[in-house]
Amino acid sequence: MNEDLALLSSGDPSLIITNRRVEVFVFRTELAEDKIQWLSTFLSDYELQKALSYRFPPRARCFKVTRGVLRGILSGIIGVHPCRIPFEYGPDGKPFIPDNAGLIPLCFNLTHCSNYGAVGVAGPKIPLGIDMEMADPRRPYMDIARRYFTPQEVQELEGAVSSDREKMFYRIWTRKEAYVKARGLGMAVSLGRVRVSGDDKPRLIDDPDLPRGEESLWRMVDLPIKDPDYYGALCFFGRGSPMEQIFHRLNF
Repeated sequence: MNEDLALLSSGDPSLIITNRRVEVFVFRTELAEDKIQWLSTFLSDYELQKALSYRFPPRARCFKVTRGVLRGILSGIIGVHPCRIPFEYGPDGKPFIPDNAGLIPLCFNLTHCSNYGAVGVAGPKIPLGIDMEMADPRRPYMDIARRYFTPQEVQELEGAVSSDREKMFYRIWTRKEAYVKARGLGMAVSLGRVRVSGDDKPRLIDDPDLPRGEESLWRMVDLPIKDPDYYGALCFFGRGSPMEQIFHRLNF
């Protein structure tokens, strides 16, 4: 068992979650079958049944890996066996630890796309969202933008140099999704109302549903994914002093 698998089985004493820190873990989801089976022992009965419901084996394996890694990370922080961590689910399907569970009510979110997954974890009352997308040259991204982006974002894309347009699209897309996941909002309803930046300075520009001036309290960070075909973003609520973001790359 390598060091990162050992981290999931025994915890990492350096993972001390505070209200001034967000931990992000990026990992590959393509693993050997014995490692997937080991991570499956971390899942709840409900999750095991859900994995069986997937028609395509690669999606089932990805689900097992992502949920297993999430539960392993949470277990190392709160000191409960991974499969015994109780999850409840919001209207959008986002899992959370209920307040009455008697555990540290950590805030967390996860995402997976093709061969990669990511998990973000923060302290109580720090809502966060994380998203990852793989670039696909066949994707009609301008058509998608005109359907889900704000008019200002579409105009920004149309005015960009053609060689930069795809990168800008995925920056906007992942930042939007990370934000609406952090808020627990429905994707189709919210994406077209929320405006984010498409340049190299991730930020929320406007959400008409927020109180005036609150946009600046929502922080955005692009994920440092080394694979050039992947884009990702983290969004979290950072009231007060700056919050530290710690990025981990897990190698199983």
